[in-house]
Amino acid sequence: MLNVALSFCIVFTIGEIFLLLKRRGKKTGVISDRNTLSAFWIVLPVSIYLAFQTLKLPSLESFPLPFSLLPAGALLASLGLILRWYAIHRLGQWFTVDVALSQDQVLMRKGPYRFVRNPSYAGALMTLAGIGILLGNAPALFLMTIPPLLMFLHRIRVEERVLSKAFGSQWVDYRSQTWRLVPWVH
Repeated sequence: MLNVALSFCIVFTIGEIFLLLKRRGKKTGVISDRNTLSAFWIVLPVSIYLAFQTLKLPSLESFPLPFSLLPAGALLASLGLILRWYAIHRLGQWFTVDVALSQDQVLMRKGPYRFVRNPSYAGALMTLAGIGILLGNAPALFLMTIPPLLMFLHRIRVEERVLSKAFGSQWVDYRSQTWRLVPWVH
């Protein structure tokens, strides 16, 4: 399953590089990023690299995951990629890799944004968790999920402050009707 994990990792990484090159906020509005994009590009590569390094651990020290979980990892990674790209597509011209709002920004409430305020991050975390499962050991799963989750939660707080300031009571209403990242959990 290493080849499958590597394939998902390559697809995910190419997508993120494409977004970095094509969807910067400086073209559309004021950037309020507070270095969260830089954190993303530090935490993610380091987490991915370290997760793949766990494959060098002796099997007893690596806390292997049950082989039966591997198909679930592939499904989770696939669904995560689909959710991330659908959320980005749904947000359309207002999606940027920076925390930035444009003059004509709208508060998206359609598609996956009806249920979750950050579906592209949820999709990314699903993809990373799926890759962690495909790597077949608990330390890899931990490294592929926990550091990126902490980074995304910080970025979400930054984004939500910006959205609250921009949309006021409309944001408060939307926030009360949706989950932050995972339905029924957070």
